[in-house]
Amino acid sequence: MVVAVAVALLSAALVARLLRERQRATQALEHSETLFRSLVENAIDIVAVLDHAGRFLYVSPSVERVLGYRPEQLKGRVSLDLVAEADKPMVAATFAAGLKQPGVSHSGTCTMIDHDGKPHILETRGAAVLFGGTIQTVLSLRDITAERRATEDQQRLQAQLVHAQKLEAFGTLASGIAHDFNNLLTPILGGAELGRGMLPANSPVRELFERIEDGARRARALVQRMVLLGKSSSDERKLLDLSELVRDAIELLRASLPRTIKLTSTLCEDKLVVMADDVQLQQALLNLTTNAAHAMRKMPAGELTVRLTTLGPLSPARRKHPILRSGDWAHIEISDTGEGMDEDTARRAFEPFFSTHAAREVGGGAGLGLSVVHGVVNGHGGVIDLSSTPARGTRVDVYLPLQQQVSRVSSDEAPKAEGETKARILLVDDEPAVASVCRELLKMLGYEVDVSTDPREALERFAAAPDRFDLVVTDHSMPHLTGLQLAEALAPMRAARVPIVLTTGFAQDDVLSGTSRALIAEVVPKPYAIEELESAIVRALSARVN
Repeated sequence: MVVAVAVALLSAALVARLLRERQRATQALEHSETLFRSLVENAIDIVAVLDHAGRFLYVSPSVERVLGYRPEQLKGRVSLDLVAEADKPMVAATFAAGLKQPGVSHSGTCTMIDHDGKPHILETRGAAVLFGGTIQTVLSLRDITAERRATEDQQRLQAQLVHAQKLEAFGTLASGIAHDFNNLLTPILGGAELGRGMLPANSPVRELFERIEDGARRARALVQRMVLLGKSSSDERKLLDLSELVRDAIELLRASLPRTIKLTSTLCEDKLVVMADDVQLQQALLNLTTNAAHAMRKMPAGELTVRLTTLGPLSPARRKHPILRSGDWAHIEISDTGEGMDEDTARRAFEPFFSTHAAREVGGGAGLGLSVVHGVVNGHGGVIDLSSTPARGTRVDVYLPLQQQVSRVSSDEAPKAEGETKARILLVDDEPAVASVCRELLKMLGYEVDVSTDPREALERFAAAPDRFDLVVTDHSMPHLTGLQLAEALAPMRAARVPIVLTTGFAQDDVLSGTSRALIAEVVPKPYAIEELESAIVRALSARVN
């Protein structure tokens, strides 16, 4: 009896102890579960549990902040439905591989579409686990969209810096090449004009000289475009013939296009005058046409079309943009048959640091091209539109305000002064071939010419008889003394206001600045045609008389 009671008491004590331990274990489990749930539900990252088919069994509340969905909206939904189309094959393959390797962690990145249709780049990490005899996948997803875009912006900014440095180097190289090349072209162009002028009008040889002249003029125009492309924008605006500027941009582009791209242009025959900076506007046009060509680089064939017209009174663009509803406007249309852009890319095309092709390939773009074009067009009081369809191509429309129609865009030509054809000219050029041809051209125009190939000797000759000369024509880049230095040295001796005409193979803005402009009456770019040299001399002599 006593033994039975003792056993009962011992059993009761043991059961009580087991119950207490179980209660403590239950409380610890509940505490652990509460702690885990609190951590998961307050985590910045999204935590999700998927079944073997990829359906959401659980998703943390942070999904609403990141993707705009409430957790209950996603429960039971297939997770792959939220993944961007381009990433679905990769995500599906990774999920399937994870199911075959329970306990092995997998990580990567993918793009998921939020409730409003916007893409988010998510960094994912997860593993399949056995739970209750079934395989489930536990995932954590972190939104790295902002970080990824910041990195891309930094890379594009670096690429733009490198691009700017390359452009600066190209400009310096182009300027140097232009000077030497223009010196070579000057005797070719001038000699061809002299030869043609010595032949009778019905001579068959005249056509050969005319071809030489045409080739030299085209070579000169090509060099000028190279220098213009490499120049920094100065924002110096003047009246320009837009047809001529667009034509120059087309010719410069044509030389760089692959044979697979057909270039078609339709330009208005009327002179369309705009107030613009020629450097900025041509760089903008080249940027647009180059982008169009780039969009067709991987295609077996493509067509790039450039049109220049005036904006019609019933054009839909006038209804779309209130600023276009009054006044006269030029319309430049640039279209291609390239790969096109989706709606989101087209909408962001003009954003700074957003490149329409940099994301698709390494070195695809600096990301400032179209934003700069947008700034240039807006800065000129214009409007720019872009429309695009994937796999069909892109079209860009530029509208620029037209100025009052004038007979000439610039006033470079001046009426010839009467009675000035017997003036005596001191000609200074260190290139014997250039000096010889220029002397003959001036003599053919009726001037008396003294030639010097050394600026120091020319200075001595002028100092000995300053009243002997009515005009000085001098090259700029010469050894011992430049043309500007020669002009400064002659200034104290020019009591009779003898004008100086400067010839140069460099761009005028690169030569003249500040007080030096007051020393020079006219600047004639090399290589010059006879009529260009004559016009400059006539203007200089006319200004002296007046």
